[in-house]
Amino acid sequence: MNYETHTIVALSTAHISQADGEKLEEMRDNDLSVLSNTYGWMIHIPSFIESDPGQFSTAMLEVVDTVLSETDADYILFDQDAPADDRFDAFTW
Repeated sequence: MNYETHTIVALSTAHISQADGEKLEEMRDNDLSVLSNTYGWMIHIPSFIESDPGQFSTAMLEVVDTVLSETDADYILFDQDAPADDRFDAFTW
């Protein structure tokens, strides 16, 4: 049996603004392109791009664009225990 392998990039939840977090929760409630729990969010990048990414902040879009340009990742995991990346804006809320 063969299983498909997917690449996941882990980043800190500090890179999610409160407004973007609320929008991710709305996406999670409407489809399975976003999963979440008390520790963060995991987004499926292709589904995120097919949705309406314009509803998200420039900071969030920069994170997704950077991940896409530097990796072949299928998912971004925004985890509260992951270290912040100095390349991206950080938010507290």
